[in-house]
Amino acid sequence: MPALKLSYDYLPFDQQQCFSSCALFPEDYMFDREELIHFWIGLEIIHPDHRIKRIEDIGCNNLNDLVN
Repeated sequence: MPALKLSYDYLPFDQQQCFSSCALFPEDYMFDREELIHFWIGLEIIHPDHRIKRIEDIGCNNLNDLVN
């Protein structure tokens, strides 16, 4: 747990929120990528960047960063 806490502390704030929101799911819940990204959009955890990327792409990048 201490290593996980240390990793969590170094995440950007929006990724911390994305990570924390996953605690709302049961332990073995199998969700797909798009379901989770739309969940984050609905919670207003991620926001669109009108200049560069679609909000779904931002969510996908956040998910990839968390998995890595």
